Amino acid sequence: MIFSNDFQSIVSLGFNNAGRLLSDEIENLGSDSFQSKENLQNQWFRPSGIRRDSGSGDRFIFNKSTLASVNTIKKRSDNFHIKTALDFSSEDFNNSYQVRKSYFLESGRLDFLESGFFKEKRDHFNLNVNMIKNSSVDFFSNQFGIGIFNTKSISDLVFQSQSLDQRIKSPDFLISNIFKKLIDIKSGIVDINSTSFFMVQSPELLTSPPFLGILQDSSMQSGMSFQKVRYLLYDFNNSLTLKGLRFLNLSSSSAVGIKARNSSLESASFLGDELLGFSFQNNLTLQEVAGLTSVSFEKNTESIKAKVIIPVKYIHYKLRDVFENKVLDEVNQVIIEPEAFLNFDFNPSLSFRNFISRKVSIGSLYDLYPGQIFVNYQTVQVKDAPVPLIKSNKLSFSQNFKDPLYSLFLNSSISLGLNSRNTLMKSEVEDSGLVRLRAIARDNIEKSFSWNGDGSKYFPTVRTTMAIGSSYNWIFREFAINESFQFLNYYRWNGFLKAVYRKVGKVNFELKYDYSSIRSIAEESFDNSLFLSSPSISIFVFPDDNQNLKLTFEALAINSISGSSNTSVSFLDFAYNYKVPEKKIEFSVIGANLLGQNRLTSVSNSSFIFIEESRVLRPRQVTFRIEYSF
Repeated sequence: MIFSNDFQSIVSLGFNNAGRLLSDEIENLGSDSFQSKENLQNQWFRPSGIRRDSGSGDRFIFNKSTLASVNTIKKRSDNFHIKTALDFSSEDFNNSYQVRKSYFLESGRLDFLESGFFKEKRDHFNLNVNMIKNSSVDFFSNQFGIGIFNTKSISDLVFQSQSLDQRIKSPDFLISNIFKKLIDIKSGIVDINSTSFFMVQSPELLTSPPFLGILQDSSMQSGMSFQKVRYLLYDFNNSLTLKGLRFLNLSSSSAVGIKARNSSLESASFLGDELLGFSFQNNLTLQEVAGLTSVSFEKNTESIKAKVIIPVKYIHYKLRDVFENKVLDEVNQVIIEPEAFLNFDFNPSLSFRNFISRKVSIGSLYDLYPGQIFVNYQTVQVKDAPVPLIKSNKLSFSQNFKDPLYSLFLNSSISLGLNSRNTLMKSEVEDSGLVRLRAIARDNIEKSFSWNGDGSKYFPTVRTTMAIGSSYNWIFREFAINESFQFLNYYRWNGFLKAVYRKVGKVNFELKYDYSSIRSIAEESFDNSLFLSSPSISIFVFPDDNQNLKLTFEALAINSISGSSNTSVSFLDFAYNYKVPEKKIEFSVIGANLLGQNRLTSVSNSSFIFIEESRVLRPRQVTFRIEYSF
């Protein structure tokens, strides 16, 4: 670290092979960019295997992680400075796994087993430059960003006794610029925002032997198959908002904006060197233009805060097939998306928050393509349907009670949702394991209800805080599998109980018990239930001001009436830290999986698919760490 009146800098370097991915620790002092969000949404292929994002990654990831990051702030004047952030991360990780998928069909149950070795390497490079001016009469900021992402994955696996090799390359390139300026005028404040974004993705998928969807229609039982995709996106969004207006004794603001987005999709499938027919190709463009006008009114008193926002959009979509030089679909629509907030403080301890909204979203090229695209060895997707239109209505109520004098805190919330769509994803599962996903034109609705509540109380006589919490979620929606259209009821209940002992002394402890119950029901096909429980205890020891020790025992139990994974596993971990007095150096010793568990099984129960995942765990390990600040 380097600090002075005019310049600040933080330099980070790291290497890790103990299961902790360093890319999650990148310090970026100047970024407000949305550039990576679009990249994560448009994931064209699905690697075979268990990725590090599936939870408890530090227990089962065998990794080599490298990180280099430089953040600077340069002060050019009293009210103008420049922030820069330059970072690079490389994550190389692998794991052995086994996945059993059970499909519950109207005609019976199909089970498919996949096992193998998964390896993935992710290289990320980011550059952000942010210029900021902030004075009493003027504010502006401009952030320019570049992102380069390159991901490669290899899966050597056995699917239903068939050995195969699957490889994916996903290079992405992104550029973004975000501009904001505030102008103080007599009647209010003018807020100007302009965002531009460019992205190109060129992923490739290779399998040997060929995709299941090709094998069934071809006499070629060996060799390789390829899937190539090229996706380009240009996005420009500009808006002007006038804030601080007064109307009928209400605070008010008004906005206008325009958004333009052009995207293109090209895809092709190959069997060896042979290009497959038009049913496996796409060459599409999507032009989108939207105009926005919005007005809001707000009333604030000592106990009540109310706000209403009424945005009106005009949206024009045109989907065009370049191959056939014709327009496939065109949408012209006026959309109103009102929102209302009401916050009421009944007294200093009790408050209520209420919210109601209506949102309309329209699909992108990721949701629209008439040619088939293979997403992995087993699955092929085609979305030859109208432009998806999703109308979301939400109503929520929340309550908050706090009494610091009695150390009592109570919170609860209720949320209701109603979504309507004009398209539905249909799954076609065949005995060979082939899964075809098709978007079809079909009006359908989804209903949802959720409740959350928690409370805590501190008992000073025993120096202990007790906490209890629970949540309940229900979703009702239509789904389609093979030729059957059914309705799904999905229920999930979670609860926890926690006790924290914080005596002023050498030893503290924390006890916690989590429980979850998940149930999926379709009257004609299945009734699957899953139960998970996880007790844990942590003991904290503080010999003196420079040392601390944490010892944690955690257990996980899984019980299911649908699968074979009625298992339990236990973990014992510890962490010891010592800071050298009056020095900028700290030593740590971290121990993980001291009980030597070998495998971890997780289960997901959603819709008509029941998935059991088993992965190899990292062995017992002890890590030594030295941290020095200068």
